[in-house]
Amino acid sequence: MKNMKKIWKKISILFVPCAFLVIGVATLSHYGINWDEPIHFAKGHAALHYMLTGNKDYLDLPAYSPKPKGASDFMDQFGIEGKIYLEAKKSREDSSSKVRRSYYQSDVWTFDYINSRKEQAHPEVNDLLAAFSNLIFYQKLGIMGDIEAYHLFEVFSAFLIVLGVSIFVYLKLGPFSSMVTAISLSIYPLFFSESHFNIKDPPLAAFYGLTIITFYLGITEKSGKLIFLSSLFAGLAVGTKFNGFFAFPVIFVWLIFYLVNNRPKKFSFRKTVSNNKKILYVFLLSSLFSAFLIYLLSPVLWQNTFTKIQTMVQYYRAIGLGTPPELSGYLVEGFDTYPVLWFVYTTQIPLLALFAVGFLFSFYKTLKDRDDFYFLILIWFLVPFIRVILPNTNIYGGIRQIMEFVPAFAVLCGIGVFVLTKRTRMFAKTIVIAFLVFSSWEIVKIHPNENVYFNQLIGGLSGAREKGIPYWGNTYGNVYFQGVEWMNKNADKDAKFGLVVGSTINIPRIRLRGDIDVSNSYLSGPLRQGEYEMELYFDWPSTSWYRYKYYNDFLEPVYQVVVDGVPLLKIWKNSPEYLREGYDKESLYLPKSVSVEMLEVASGVLHKRITVDLGHEVYVTKLALQHSSKDCDKQLTGYGYVALSTDEKEWVREPEDITIAQARLPENQYDNDTFTFLFAAKKARYILVDTQMENSCYLKYPSAQVRGLSNLP
Repeated sequence: MKNMKKIWKKISILFVPCAFLVIGVATLSHYGINWDEPIHFAKGHAALHYMLTGNKDYLDLPAYSPKPKGASDFMDQFGIEGKIYLEAKKSREDSSSKVRRSYYQSDVWTFDYINSRKEQAHPEVNDLLAAFSNLIFYQKLGIMGDIEAYHLFEVFSAFLIVLGVSIFVYLKLGPFSSMVTAISLSIYPLFFSESHFNIKDPPLAAFYGLTIITFYLGITEKSGKLIFLSSLFAGLAVGTKFNGFFAFPVIFVWLIFYLVNNRPKKFSFRKTVSNNKKILYVFLLSSLFSAFLIYLLSPVLWQNTFTKIQTMVQYYRAIGLGTPPELSGYLVEGFDTYPVLWFVYTTQIPLLALFAVGFLFSFYKTLKDRDDFYFLILIWFLVPFIRVILPNTNIYGGIRQIMEFVPAFAVLCGIGVFVLTKRTRMFAKTIVIAFLVFSSWEIVKIHPNENVYFNQLIGGLSGAREKGIPYWGNTYGNVYFQGVEWMNKNADKDAKFGLVVGSTINIPRIRLRGDIDVSNSYLSGPLRQGEYEMELYFDWPSTSWYRYKYYNDFLEPVYQVVVDGVPLLKIWKNSPEYLREGYDKESLYLPKSVSVEMLEVASGVLHKRITVDLGHEVYVTKLALQHSSKDCDKQLTGYGYVALSTDEKEWVREPEDITIAQARLPENQYDNDTFTFLFAAKKARYILVDTQMENSCYLKYPSAQVRGLSNLP
């Protein structure tokens, strides 16, 4: 009977990880794609196809079928480099072949194209593994959809770390703490959500955590096999993102702590080395194996290896250093408090309470007993935060970029439970279970938008928006799929459809109804040609652009995805019947005056600019500036701006420069004699056009017409 009980306890540690895997796979179809994923899918398949066949393109495969209606995502995104492959497709076998081909096996984004690019960003090991998952479960077996088969890799890697912490805590603290740890990790909003559609951060968190766990057990149990396994996970971690390198400071600091604590009274360096020869040899070989594994699974590094590694390092330096302006208010003596506040505001309060107990107890055990287990968990949790809190370090979009801390956070929750249940077992366990049920419900009720969760300390998502927490509401593109589902059910037959700001490759286009015609060129703005336009709504600069503000301000949305009273996504139909009240009463205004002045901005440097005075305040929608095109200079791209004022003292600058087409309209194309600029019904009397040039054609004998709205509700 006792043996059965022991066996049952050991088996019980698999319940939560297996439940996580089952639920994760069952809900794959509920999620969209991260807007970075298409490029990673394409890179992974290009590398995998090259490794399996030696071919640097897909001309050995039938053309993808059925081709989505509308513009090509890949040509929109990557330009003309792939034209040679598009031409070659015409001579291929007819696409009626029964061979399954992934949509992201792009005839533009081929291995040749990837390999020829000078800039390199992230490594590609995770891309390759996701492509392999797609190859097996979609292309060969046909038991999953194209996108779901990529995402299976992400869910499975997340399952591995849930299983890993469950076993780890079971070995150290017992079954109940193990269960709570696994549940805490599984229901952490960011981790659960993005394990379905983020190809970088959850796999990195998994491989990073498994590196630490297996290394710890390898050293403490003197197991060469576990140390070698740790090197395997280390290779996968670094091969996913260079953030994986930060596992090594955790391991190194812990190892010093462990060796100092376990040194014999009569320490002999020679004797210590002699007694641990096997482990040292395995450790050295494992380090070489990690580097070899990254190289082996990254075909793009097989040529010009050191140059490409250098460009990757430069990329990480560029995105990892410097504080974004929107986070400057969170700096204290140069240290960035934003990551800590985001963690506090986006974690369920009951889990925060368990974490706090576990953190304080671990700190106490480290100081009092010099316990290496508790010390390991502390530095595992702290190192990811430290690297983005230090002065002149960068983080954006919340804390998804340091998701490596989440497994350690879950272990600290398990430690908290271990402390609480030491003496008052039944009562404490009842409270803990209630905590877990409440925390689970918190994410169930906003499914599948768990990655925008904010807790009651900030007033939920609506509170985060009101208080201006940077990046509130950013789903990283996941919510686009909910818009696609609405379009499938409600859009007119053969509807024209696009994204207001994003590229069409950002949406899971192969899940869209086949008759819907997709292209961002259909954006008609004030011509109101009946296209459907969709876009995300969150804290991002694009909401100030004209093309966004036109749809958001002029039109009532036909559909919104709303969480906690905050819209995450909107769809508009650009037809007159959806105009908001007052926005259909546009009039023509002839300015009171149009004056040109020369401004000396520096010694010998002159800028010419024009001021239009309407004579009274108008909700301006359009400026049409007629001018000569003789004996003048063409307006240079990147020069010049437009600003508005009600009193000619305080000016508000428009976000676009004057050479950017704000909407793709025939009347807004820059011809030889007319400059047009559009406004989203902004209140102004004065319009300033600063060309930042001395002899721009825009201001050669100018005359102006202005359109606007006299009044708005």
